[in-house]
Amino acid sequence: MSTGEKKPAQATTPPPSVTPVQPRQASSSQPAKKALVSRRTFLRVAVGASTALAAASMATSGKILEPLIPRRKDPEVIASAVDMENDYATSKADPNVIVSRFFYWPYDESVSPYYRNILVRLPDELVPDPGPTPSITHYAAFNTTCVHLRCLVNPGIADTQYRLLCPCHGSQYGLVNAVPVKGPAFDLGLRPLPRIKLSLDASNQIVAEDIDGEPGIGRSQV
Repeated sequence: MSTGEKKPAQATTPPPSVTPVQPRQASSSQPAKKALVSRRTFLRVAVGASTALAAASMATSGKILEPLIPRRKDPEVIASAVDMENDYATSKADPNVIVSRFFYWPYDESVSPYYRNILVRLPDELVPDPGPTPSITHYAAFNTTCVHLRCLVNPGIADTQYRLLCPCHGSQYGLVNAVPVKGPAFDLGLRPLPRIKLSLDASNQIVAEDIDGEPGIGRSQV
């Protein structure tokens, strides 16, 4: 072959196309699966802990722990009859004064404001047979929660009569028996205020013994 001749070009086969390998990406379901496992673990631990607490309470008390219920007070001295008599003797100069004391019983104020009661020294004209004092017949005590809409009543004079007066809607209760005599509590035929049963001990201390009725509901007997 002469140097002037050209060597025919050889046909070259192009290399096969190669698709670049993409790095594998984490499946979108992977994080969700991990989160699900985490939740299962959390629930398993929480159930185990609650079971352990229940077992501990059973071991110590013999029963599952219960909500705390306020303890009802025992019979309690609420006033001195001698002091009440002295105040009454002083108050006779003013017929608009009602000698009284507020007290909380059989639960204290932290349980509910509706356990506020009033002890009153009844005026002599309201006592059928006054007799010598001190005597328990001269005293009455009632819960002060109005049975209409549960405002707290106060002692006062209305229509020249001794009353327990509701400042919210005008209900009035007799001072001797706390029976509704005027206003919504009377118009609706609602019950008398709950009565606190009293006693007088050997030291002339007035003691709250029991309650007849329920605050805001009233009592069934006059």
